[in-house]
Amino acid sequence: MTGIVFRIAWKNLMRHRGKSLVIGSILFTGTLIMTVGNAVISGLDAGLAQNFRQRMTGDIVVVSTAQLKDNVFFTPMGEPVESIDHLDEVVKIVTQHPGVRHALPVAKGMVTVLNEDSEPYFQMLFGVNFDDYRATFPDGMTIVEGQFPSGDAHGIVMSTQSREELHKFANLWSVPVGSEIVTKNLPAGVTPDSIVRRDQMVYMGYSDRNTSLDILAPVLAIGKYAAFNGLWGFFSLIDIDSYNQCMGYFESEPAQDIDRHNQQLLAQTDNLDAVLFGDAPTTAPVTPSIETVATAAATSGYNLILVRLKPSHTIESTIHQLDAKFKSKDLPARAISWKAALGQVAQIALLMRAVLFGFVMIVFIVAIIVITNTLSLAAMERITEIGMMRAIGARRSIISKLFITETGILSIVFGGAGIVTGTILTLILQLLHIKADNNFVELFFGGTTFNPVLSLSDIGLGIIQLVIVTIVAVIYPILIARKISPMDAISRE
Repeated sequence: MTGIVFRIAWKNLMRHRGKSLVIGSILFTGTLIMTVGNAVISGLDAGLAQNFRQRMTGDIVVVSTAQLKDNVFFTPMGEPVESIDHLDEVVKIVTQHPGVRHALPVAKGMVTVLNEDSEPYFQMLFGVNFDDYRATFPDGMTIVEGQFPSGDAHGIVMSTQSREELHKFANLWSVPVGSEIVTKNLPAGVTPDSIVRRDQMVYMGYSDRNTSLDILAPVLAIGKYAAFNGLWGFFSLIDIDSYNQCMGYFESEPAQDIDRHNQQLLAQTDNLDAVLFGDAPTTAPVTPSIETVATAAATSGYNLILVRLKPSHTIESTIHQLDAKFKSKDLPARAISWKAALGQVAQIALLMRAVLFGFVMIVFIVAIIVITNTLSLAAMERITEIGMMRAIGARRSIISKLFITETGILSIVFGGAGIVTGTILTLILQLLHIKADNNFVELFFGGTTFNPVLSLSDIGLGIIQLVIVTIVAVIYPILIARKISPMDAISRE
């Protein structure tokens, strides 16, 4: 019986080629759009995961319980983020979790760039240990000038975005210490003679503390983030000791931390005036190091811990486990997801994903409606044919199988062609390496390059969507066809 139904269905499709092509074209177009749409959504998710989670924020961000807002990276007006108390204990709990691969303490804050020839300019900084940062995000930043510093270096790794913004505001152009201006890296129309070269920056801390200071930070390197440089590039890296000193996170100096020059003076004379005013014999002056000025720097400057997880552990379960551990140890810390920490930036990306998904669903629904209407009209036009089949003994179930088989053949042929074409088109889009030209498009792409990803699960999703379209679209036409009786055929004649 199945073979007979298939032969009848095939003959019907050939006899009604026009309507078959209409339905087939709709199935082809719908599956093509759904396949490419699913690939774009997957590419967006993969791009955000690779660029934000693996290169910038980590999977989880640990903050203080005193920090009421989850948005800790792009805070309104540079609003300070609460410091994490008992940092050593918090870090110990995080690093001991079996799912944690890396845990990077970060001090995030805003500073004022002081310059005698312009108004103060605000800049965002991440205070880090350079070695730990490199270990956590090995491909997060590419150095375009200078060299990435080692862990004991003092100074700043300025992002290209921060440098360009500073140039627009104050006509300053930052270069690494001892380096000259690289002409090819200058903005269009700018020459070395038209700008002011700077290899050191004067920063004044901008925080809720009353002990912030001005510091002179040498520029160690100029770097560019691997993705979202126009957005994430507003953050430059500075060593944590310089950050703590600038923000005022240090304690009073104990006597044993007097610099070497003054120790020599004290050893050579009992005359305090000589020590203060230079009357005693002296050696060559020694510039106090940051360790001397900011002795016993308090770790309270840290306000974020960026956590990268092993692939075998999920973000949600790890957050619950870390929070439970913090609570059991009575530590003032809590864990949030990278999306929550990004605030509106992640919301914009999620909104784009929702828009893409909504577009795919609209195509899905439109395909169902159009195919349903076309099949319903076909059923009405075939009243005589179906009535005669009923008259010679064909049951309603045979009529239902006939419509399902006809629509199924069209779905397999045209829908399958749509999936194959969508897969090929996705591969072509990958090879084109379409570049994002602004921050909004970069969020839409999930990175600097448009890279839709079509996995086996996406192809499976496309097949499921095609099956659903076929089944839902054929229900109403079947109901119409099942109601046709031999008397309807006679009355039509």
